[in-house]
Amino acid sequence: MKAIDLITQVKSDLNEKREGWTEDDLLTKLQRSYITLQTDLPYFMAKENLDIQEGISEYSLLQTPIRDIGLKIDNRIFSYIDYDNFFIIDRTHNYSIKKKYTFDEKVLMIDFIPTVEKKLELSYRYAKVLMDKNADIETPLIYDNALRLAFLSNIHEKPIASVDYRDMSLHYKKLYQSEVDSLKSVKKINVKNIQSKFQGV
Repeated sequence: MKAIDLITQVKSDLNEKREGWTEDDLLTKLQRSYITLQTDLPYFMAKENLDIQEGISEYSLLQTPIRDIGLKIDNRIFSYIDYDNFFIIDRTHNYSIKKKYTFDEKVLMIDFIPTVEKKLELSYRYAKVLMDKNADIETPLIYDNALRLAFLSNIHEKPIASVDYRDMSLHYKKLYQSEVDSLKSVKKINVKNIQSKFQGV
């Protein structure tokens, strides 16, 4: 399904005379909703193999990670830590603790300065963006209802006089959260083909 298809479906349900939504307005709301959905239900995966250089602890990535999966350097597994805690000094001097890594937008940061060249393997989840109304919505079909509900919630955030309409945003947000919780409770989707269009390499 393309972005314009969902916009057309949802637009037909709106009271156009009262709200006057344009396709551009709705595309902006859909773009935000698509990112929200992927943040709550990450799907797209990237795997990168990097050459670690002596003296360098930061590396540019192809995508902006939204959730880690794993990192290995020379078969040693590293532990992910959020950016806010990455710079906290370990006062216990417990050097047996796994080495750490974090992300700062598209930058991978490791917590040591390499003294020799090494091979790094990194996997992470990232979000795709709907660039225009003809962009494909590439998340799984079972996510479609959650996306529609997030879209409707964002649409009704528009400031309008009626309290009833303002309450619609909260109504759809609750329905969206319920749908996300339901999707999380079912068996996770396993993407077997790493070359599929749902993954980046």
